[in-house]
Formats: sequence, C-alpha cells, structure tokens
Amino acid sequence: TIKYLKKDFNGSIRDINLTLKLEPRHFGAISGLIQINIALGNYEEALKNIDHVLKIHPFLNIKELKPVILKILQKLQI
Repeated sequence: TIKYLKKDFNGSIRDINLTLKLEPRHFGAISGLIQINIALGNYEEALKNIDHVLKIHPFLNIKELKPVILKILQKLQI
C-alpha cells in the first residue's frame, strides 16, 4: 500500500505478487492490482483482475468498475 501511495507501481506489483504467492485468494491484493493497472492504463489486465477477484468475492463493489473500463476501452479503439 505504501509503495502504491508513493506511486511506486512496479514495487507495489512485486509486493502484490509475493502476497498472492502466499495467499492466492487475497482479494485485497488483487483489488490493489486492479487499481494499479487502471493507473498504468492497462485496462484489459484490470478487467481480467476484476473477473478473477469477483470469483473469490462476488459481492465486492469493484464489479461496478467493469462497465466503466469497458467504455474506456471502446473509446480507445475508435
């Protein structure tokens, strides 16, 4: 979280990957990865992460991001 707040996204991704090795269903870590991918403009990866986290915790409000990201991707394809 500290690395994310300092905008050290690569360091944050490394930490998240370590966390996910220890606990693959850590929905907080996956949610953080979604935020990082959105910040980096990796929208397709963010969508994959959203689908993954919703399989673990289907009631997260993060599902509301999916249509927003899909709309962004549609605009980028134009």
